[in-house]
Amino acid sequence: MVWSNRVRVVFADDGALMRHLFQETFESNPRLELVGFAKTAQEALDLHRARHPHIILVDESLLGVAGSDIIRELREQDSDTAIIGIVSSNAHGREEGNEMVIQGANSYVEKPSPTGHPAEAIKVYEEAILPELIAWGEQVKYTSNS
Repeated sequence: MVWSNRVRVVFADDGALMRHLFQETFESNPRLELVGFAKTAQEALDLHRARHPHIILVDESLLGVAGSDIIRELREQDSDTAIIGIVSSNAHGREEGNEMVIQGANSYVEKPSPTGHPAEAIKVYEEAILPELIAWGEQVKYTSNS
């Protein structure tokens, strides 16, 4: 199996707009490679097994399944992949983010608040979230290659 030197990422979110925004964000970054989208918990688990990502981004809820439950299952399968939760920027989201970490996520990030134009959201992702993803991905790549 041959992989690129880019950080491989699976993105699990049931929202079409979020998937679109992340795809736009990832396409503009040469260090990240989006290797799959999941809209359901099962798709996230299947993509994890099939694509061997360095990072899995998991939304706080996928079609009624709590992100923390998905993360627990992912962590049972794999202790090396970085798992980052994505939560709403409110008290409930932060609560779910903390639960995600308890269940095995390495970290969580808050979704940017809607600002109007998608280009503004993409810029927020590029500035606020991508550096953390790249850092986690590089750490996982380094650990798995040693």
